[in-house]
Amino acid sequence: MFKKIYRFLSATNTLVCINLLLCLAGLFFNRMSQAFCNPSQWASIVVVISLLFVILSPLPFLKMKNSISVGFLAGISFSFCLYCVIFLAHINLYAIPLVLFGIGIILLIPHFFALQLIVRFFFKSNSKKVKRSFLIGITTCFLISVMAGISYKNSAWNISKLDVTNYEGLNTDFMTEKILGMYFIYHTEICEFDGWRPPIHEPLLVMGLWWNGMKDPLSITLKDRLDLYRKIFPNHPVKYECSCAGEGSDNYHKDKLWD
Repeated sequence: MFKKIYRFLSATNTLVCINLLLCLAGLFFNRMSQAFCNPSQWASIVVVISLLFVILSPLPFLKMKNSISVGFLAGISFSFCLYCVIFLAHINLYAIPLVLFGIGIILLIPHFFALQLIVRFFFKSNSKKVKRSFLIGITTCFLISVMAGISYKNSAWNISKLDVTNYEGLNTDFMTEKILGMYFIYHTEICEFDGWRPPIHEPLLVMGLWWNGMKDPLSITLKDRLDLYRKIFPNHPVKYECSCAGEGSDNYHKDKLWD
């Protein structure tokens, strides 16, 4: 009986359907009580490509194809799933006991997807080309995260250095904008009790924080941070029409922070 169940669940069409259903369930649950906010533009592209690849990965034309691009995409998708697992942080500890209530299945989705990818395209693959390109995909993502860490460190140092001059002459580069926008524009870490979350998830900022011990170069209130952001980036929006979590929508839009 168990063998029949295993054969059914591991069948190509069944696994594609399971991956699709888990993906839809995860997206719906995330929309209602968001762990991951709306991804930045470039991250949205990576999310769509990675999820589509995971869903379709059991199909023979991908699983059996001796292709560098397939292995590379598998490595990128695996890195995306691993990022989700790391970002969930302590929430991972809740997953197994919460399986009894169904919620744990949602929390284990990135683990399940990552396991599929590494087993299918590395451990079970007979192609050295696919295995090599799989590792190249992972290495590429790792190097990007290292670059994000260096960029964060440099921008944080510049922000700290210019504190005494009231931030006159502060660089308006990519990472500086992300650092100044933390906590009201950019979501930085998982927190299940914060009511409403900033609307944008920027992985480069998050990875920059990881590499720098989650150190914030600004020791100011959220309101002062918002005012500083408006001063340095006067043409950038600070409040978005769509808040992050559906359950915290009213709290976000009616917050006195925007007054």
